[in-house]
Amino acid sequence: MNEQDARPFDCLVVATIQKSFVPVLTKDYEESIYRDEDGICRGEYNTDFVNWEREYADSGLTPLDLFALLQKMCQEEIDTHPDAQRVKELQRIISACKGWEVEELIVEPE
Repeated sequence: MNEQDARPFDCLVVATIQKSFVPVLTKDYEESIYRDEDGICRGEYNTDFVNWEREYADSGLTPLDLFALLQKMCQEEIDTHPDAQRVKELQRIISACKGWEVEELIVEPE
């Protein structure tokens, strides 16, 4: 079989990623403070009404936000250190970061 040159083909890529214990800030909770049977002050937080997806999206640290940041950092390096070989690799990274969409976002407290 003859050796062929590599050719690009358009493909749909679905990549599912997950991360546990991501701190998501919210002010939308109810706090109740009480003393237990030993007289120790305890607190509980009701977050039943928090829109976790919105709070997470507002954090600025979603995967799409990180892709945008990586693109910006690569472009800054291209602009300040235009080494031909490095520029080619940085442009490849920038291109790979473009066009991603969030199909589904689930954020649940642990």
